[in-house]
Amino acid sequence: MKKFLVLGSVLALAACCFTPEEVAQHDEYFAQFGCERVDRKKIHLVYKCPSNVEWLNTLKQQEPTHKFFQNGSLNWEDVNADAEHIYVEVVNVKGGACEEIFHYRVMIRPLDKETKQPYAVLVCATSEENK
Repeated sequence: MKKFLVLGSVLALAACCFTPEEVAQHDEYFAQFGCERVDRKKIHLVYKCPSNVEWLNTLKQQEPTHKFFQNGSLNWEDVNADAEHIYVEVVNVKGGACEEIFHYRVMIRPLDKETKQPYAVLVCATSEENK
């Protein structure tokens, strides 16, 4: 039982919520590209960015490697139909594919509900980049 409690504490630290300061840092970082935050959950922030943001357009040329967070309040039919914006999910989880505490999942094509194939690209990013 003690091992379970210790493991639970470690996992809770690995996946914790954004502080108000971290949210403000990400809001400021993405605002410089004309992006707006459109969803917020405990460990997820979602930004809607103009499709002309150069670094996001570069990522859209890659093959998808991950899936995008879908448990938020976004209307996914609208998101999938939106060709004028690029959606970026900021995830506050240390570990996994990224050593850094934050990582981005950039949606590069609409979700195919039938195949459930990956449709986002993972980008590792540190909180230092957003200061």
